[in-house]
This record gives sequence, structure tokens and C-alpha cells, in this order.
Amino acid sequence: MNKLLVCGFYTESYRDDIERLEISLKRFSMDYQFTPVEPQSCWEATTGLKPKVLRQCLLDNPERDVLYIDADAFVRREITGFDDFDGDIGIHFNEQGGKRASHSIRTGTIFLRNTPATLEFLDQWIAKQALNEHYCDQDSFQLAYDEPHTATFFNLPVEYVKIFDKDNVKSYIEHFQASRRNEDNKAISRKRQKKVRNLILLLVNFALYALFYCLGGL
Repeated sequence: MNKLLVCGFYTESYRDDIERLEISLKRFSMDYQFTPVEPQSCWEATTGLKPKVLRQCLLDNPERDVLYIDADAFVRREITGFDDFDGDIGIHFNEQGGKRASHSIRTGTIFLRNTPATLEFLDQWIAKQALNEHYCDQDSFQLAYDEPHTATFFNLPVEYVKIFDKDNVKSYIEHFQASRRNEDNKAISRKRQKKVRNLILLLVNFALYALFYCLGGL
């Protein structure tokens, strides 16, 4: 049995994405555990379920290390190399930090060695996420990382967390940023709300004009 287990989670709106990821994992005979979840109060809160899912995955499989992969990703080639990394948790640190990226870390792919230190860090991550439902998983991860912890970290090469339209590398794992669909939907919703508000204002102004006209005619 391969010691490495791929874990992930998804809502119903990501079912097509997770099924594509599943196909890519089967191609390389990789074991996986996917957890269906209900959407939370907002998109950020749903992403914030990540540390809870990871903690449970480690507890369910105490003899195995875990590779977390976002539902919207695809495995391009056989995943190797984790035995060569030294540390409890592997995550990619953006070279430009927060200046040219939304966050200084990418949480789309995370390697977690099944150690007490890893579980302790996940507890810290969960606690930070609970502070604000509008934190996305990257926000709360960064807060936990910035505080004292016993877990050791290593930089996961970008080949394991390639963004499809950004990184010019031959990837192990490629991410397709399905969350942008949410941003597009939010933008469309805002435009519709603005149109509705403008229409209401127009109707109110028309009604007031008609009222003044009628009163003036009395």
C-alpha cells in the first residue's frame, strides 16, 4: 500500500471538478479520500472547512501521510519526491509574497506528514478560521503560521501547485482556479443588483413626478 493518500473535499457545485480529479488520480493508481460538504454561509467559509477535513483525514488514516489537492485540480504525471522533503508540512510560498499575489502562500496543494506536530498546527488553523467566517482558508492558514508552532515546514515546489494560466512549468498538479467562477457570479450579481436599484429609483422618481403633477393640477 502506498503510504501517500490524496485527500480533498467538494460541494455539489464542484462535482464535475472532483470527478475530473478522480480520473487523473486513477490514471496513476493513487489512493484518495474525498469528503462531500455542504456549502457554508459564504464561499470563504466553505474554503475554511479545509483544516477540519484534513485533520479528520489524518485521524482516519494514522499510518499514512496526506496530500491535499483542491477539487478543481488535475494530476498531470506520477507524483513523486515527498520522501526527499524534510518537514511536517509542505506548502508553496509565493516568491513575490503578497505584492503580486493575493496571498503569500498557496493552499491548493498541501503535503501533511502524519505527525503530532501536524495535527497541532491543524488545530491552530481551525481556531484561526473560527475567528471570522469571511476568512478564506489562506487567511486563517497565514494567521496560524505566523504564530508559534512546533510543526516544521518546507517549500513545496510550484510544479505541485501550478496555476494553469500563470506558471510556465511542467507540473505534477495543475490548478484551474474554479473559484473564479464564484467571482464572476458575484460580479454578475452586483451588476444585476445595481440595475434593479437604478430601476427602482427611476420608478420612484416617476411616481413622485406624477404625484406632484397631479397635486399641481388640483
